[in-house]
Amino acid sequence: MKLRSIKYLFISVVIAAAAAFGFMAWKKMFEVKIERTHQALTNQVLHVAELTAIKNSYSDIVSIKKSAAGGMAKSYAIIKFSGIVRIGVEDLAKSQVSINPDGKEVEIKIPHCTIIDNTLVSQEVFDEKKSLFVPITTQEIFDEINMAMADYGLAAERNGIVKEADARLIELVSATVKGFGFEKVKVTLF
Repeated sequence: MKLRSIKYLFISVVIAAAAAFGFMAWKKMFEVKIERTHQALTNQVLHVAELTAIKNSYSDIVSIKKSAAGGMAKSYAIIKFSGIVRIGVEDLAKSQVSINPDGKEVEIKIPHCTIIDNTLVSQEVFDEKKSLFVPITTQEIFDEINMAMADYGLAAERNGIVKEADARLIELVSATVKGFGFEKVKVTLF
């Protein structure tokens, strides 16, 4: 009888120790998984140098007219140019990522979109009349093109393209983060 009690006691202690070890091992593995997910997510989001949400091509025509000597000497130039404006987040390293302890929810704070770049792609002279007395310089042509490009950038902001880029950015980041297996993703802009 005494031997039987010792066997039951020994088996009970072994089962309790195995259960305690299993619980601690399960808890430890769960914490490591969250940390690895957090590090992978942080690497994906924060190490992106730049994220373009909208890339928009456009073209325009500028004309320059100059005259002197009572209208006797005239010069003009008509130039067609095209450009690309990119709207997005210039530096995602400013973002903040926080994961709930349960590993199912994540909150990401990202800067608002801005115009990252407005680049001249091509230019073509359509018509030109030169006068020795009233020359149109290359610098004047580039100044006019730059003013037209700046106007396009301002028009893009007024027409809501930047807000559209913010919405696309939220969708893109949410979809990317859900790919990591998070059930609830909250993306906010600051």
